[in-house]
Amino acid sequence: MKINRRWLIVLAALSLLQLSAYPAATAQISGAHCAKAGTTKIVAPKKYLCTKVGTKLTWHEVLTSKKSTPTLKPSPPSLSPTPTSTPTSSSGPRQGDDYPPDRPAPNRSCPTNGSTAELYGGALTCTNGIWVLNPGQVIGKPTASPNAISTPVPTRATYSTDNSRPSIVTALAADADIQSILSKAPTPKSTFNLLSSPKVEPKLVQSAKQTLPTAVKFWQSVYSPTTPVAVLYSYWSEKDWMVAADTAAGDTVNGYQGMASWFDSKPQSAWSGELGSGMHEGMAVNGVTPKIDIVVSGPDAANRPGGTTTVPHEYTHNVQAELAPAHFNVSPCWFIEGMAQYYGMALAYSDPTTFLAARRALMLDREFGAYPFDSQRTLSEWQAAMVENEKTPCGENGGYWIGTLAVEDLVSLKGTTGIISLIKEIERTGNFNQAFATIYGTTIPNFYQSAAINIHDTVADLLKIPYSSTPVAEELIIQKVQDAITAAKLVPTSPLIKVIIEPGALNQSEQDWITNAVQFINYLSPPVTGGDWTLVFPTTMDWFLQHWDMSKEQQHYKDMFANNTAEQLVASVHSYGASNGGWAASFFVSQKLPWFNSDWQMRFMAQLLKPISYSTGANGIAYPEWFSRTFAYPIGAAYSQITSDGNYSQLHKGWISLLNTLPKPIAMSAYEDHLVSTGAEALKAPGALADEILLSKVSLETSANFLVDIYKSNTSWEQQLLTTFGITKAELYSQVMALAP
Repeated sequence: MKINRRWLIVLAALSLLQLSAYPAATAQISGAHCAKAGTTKIVAPKKYLCTKVGTKLTWHEVLTSKKSTPTLKPSPPSLSPTPTSTPTSSSGPRQGDDYPPDRPAPNRSCPTNGSTAELYGGALTCTNGIWVLNPGQVIGKPTASPNAISTPVPTRATYSTDNSRPSIVTALAADADIQSILSKAPTPKSTFNLLSSPKVEPKLVQSAKQTLPTAVKFWQSVYSPTTPVAVLYSYWSEKDWMVAADTAAGDTVNGYQGMASWFDSKPQSAWSGELGSGMHEGMAVNGVTPKIDIVVSGPDAANRPGGTTTVPHEYTHNVQAELAPAHFNVSPCWFIEGMAQYYGMALAYSDPTTFLAARRALMLDREFGAYPFDSQRTLSEWQAAMVENEKTPCGENGGYWIGTLAVEDLVSLKGTTGIISLIKEIERTGNFNQAFATIYGTTIPNFYQSAAINIHDTVADLLKIPYSSTPVAEELIIQKVQDAITAAKLVPTSPLIKVIIEPGALNQSEQDWITNAVQFINYLSPPVTGGDWTLVFPTTMDWFLQHWDMSKEQQHYKDMFANNTAEQLVASVHSYGASNGGWAASFFVSQKLPWFNSDWQMRFMAQLLKPISYSTGANGIAYPEWFSRTFAYPIGAAYSQITSDGNYSQLHKGWISLLNTLPKPIAMSAYEDHLVSTGAEALKAPGALADEILLSKVSLETSANFLVDIYKSNTSWEQQLLTTFGITKAELYSQVMALAP
């Protein structure tokens, strides 16, 4: 991205867009730091232009013609739309492609019409004396070595997947937002002018004419320029045409000189590997001065799915500049390019019936080579990739597609409204992380954790790996709990929490564990002012009755305490909430009987994270019984493994085993009513697995305050489920059912 105080240029390559390919002889000047964009320097016999790329100002060589006066200078084109000329390809081989010599390749001459050939997996047909890539075919890239393994690219016709897997649910939820906006948007007033150079394939221009109106319609509520956007299409060898067209469109001298330098920086040997690149440009972003999309076509863009997305991708960059002209450049690369890439994809392929197929085809097209979809990585590695792709200028591999999936995740949570709000907040604060926390209610590191699982599952989908909630959710939740434990140590436990232990009831290690666990719980869900928590650990009934307020108890609980000894109640948990936001819980323990185990620790955590339903006096909220009982089971399982001798995997396998004993198909609705006797173990299996899915989607802090958010928003459990976790109840239940073989 290039940004100046008076004008803005966003470099947004849909493929290999590297601006560092300059001749070796200029290495000491080219790429070196310069002070002010637009200034020039002459180091005989060469001239250099100071250009801003991303956040860096560097010298770029301005390549000039050897002749002082060009023999042929194109006249500046009119900005009124004109018919596209047919390509001027001759029957000879295209100059500058990097395919091996003496091989059939697109645009090279062929001997017999109708004959066929193959190039790196892409089928070709001889048409009018020229090799043409068949529709839907993709030319792969040669393997780096004889031992390298390439992943085959499935076609739309043969590829199928499980649409209940989380990444597909996320993709469909985000696309539903796109469809909703398009269905309600009126006919736009703003327009565009599309011009193409002689060498651009008419098929590509026609696709732009079809996709641009969708982008204009979609973004019109925030971007409706009174002067039509000029969209200029050319090929890499047509710099003179593009300079003339850019000048006629109203660009500044700085702008078209920078654009010319960009053309010159692309070596001829790289043209054939280029699918499509673009620049967003304009003197100012106030809805009046010209906005220009400069799109450079690769040799096979019209026959590959990514070629269709370039124009709406660049148009989305216009929207970014309109909403945040001064401070959008503080955004990380994954958001700058990921947003343009996501909406470029969603708006280019806006038919919801074919969207998933197009989405997969785009990611499998290997536009950026094998990475990142050649093989699976761990969640921590995907998180590291997100951090790596914060840096600008954007990397050629991960920033675009990792960013696409991250933005898709954000759209599934708060829709395009959330994206627009985020950009406006970036402009207001000049700080991306601060703006993100304000709009999405979580930190960037926490978001990277949830984004990682979406990326991980998307890659699994592309590699045809069946969906499984483990070890993905398990690994992610353990990491989230570990991070929360570290953060909790810096936060004092609220004085509203009182822990009362009968003398001799606990040994020192047990007492230390409970003290630390309470501090952890306090960090996730502290008690509100005015409501205290009283946690009682008795080992004898007499002591318990002296420290427990029996006036708050219902009669059947009074009878239970009257008819049972303390040892008969060992490892049991009893609690009640008070109308003032208080909470009381008893945990019967024993010095003789085994009770301090991972299962008890898990239940202890789940019980004490339940007070959020009472902390604001929201006792009347109706939510499923499985959720009430098992909400924090995965948190407790992870906490026990980290701090004691618990084993998350063992507990998870136990939940799966219990799930498999239930009647098929799994009817999650059977576990919603607390009046239906389903058995604690039956509840634990589907409930814990459902909560595992939910907890992997957002931060623990967001999860812990889910019920409080219901109370504050005065909405239902089911409605808040979609708002907080980005998933419907039906989708959640479907994913749980899929876990049972």
